[in-house]
Amino acid sequence: MTDVLIIGSGFGGAIPALAFAKAGAKVTLLERGPWRDTPPMRAANIAGLAPLPQGRHFLTHIARRVHHRWLPRAGMNLHRHG
Repeated sequence: MTDVLIIGSGFGGAIPALAFAKAGAKVTLLERGPWRDTPPMRAANIAGLAPLPQGRHFLTHIARRVHHRWLPRAGMNLHRHG
């Protein structure tokens, strides 16, 4: 039985999940993934880890939107989903 269901393991999900768990609640944390191949994920024995972005893909995975005075107000998306 789960006391708290949190969707998304980013900062907005992981921090409350930790707080609820420390308070004694049974927490389920859902993430659509991909889980990245990092030491904590390997230690948790999570299967099917995705490699960290490298090379030219590194910036497009970190920077999602660029704003500049010469660009339209909404800025410019850099990721593959537009």
